[in-house]
Amino acid sequence: MAEQKESKDDGTSADDFVQIFLMNITISKANGLMKADVFGKSDPYCIVNALGQTYTTKTIMKTLDPVWNESTQICTFEDPKELKFEIFDWDKGTQDDPIGHAMLSLNGFFNDGNNGFKW
Repeated sequence: MAEQKESKDDGTSADDFVQIFLMNITISKANGLMKADVFGKSDPYCIVNALGQTYTTKTIMKTLDPVWNESTQICTFEDPKELKFEIFDWDKGTQDDPIGHAMLSLNGFFNDGNNGFKW
């Protein structure tokens, strides 16, 4: 006997819809970053990446403990498995230096009943 799928009055079923994953991301701060500039500080900014979609914070000049407090949303049609955070030191006229990174696993994050988490 074939499985009967629940459908609406218009003939659509749950299989006719696309899943959308919406992430509200807040990039708060970093502490104790590596010194990358000649005078003992860095000019850090952060890039967050999920499935090729990125957001870049503003650059905070001359600090090893930047506070960004920036929020963004990333929307995907695939289940993102991780968020990648990369911190760079901005350099005028030369390539920016990588000074930190972190990977945040999202395995199981989009399950029913999960209310999210904060770092």
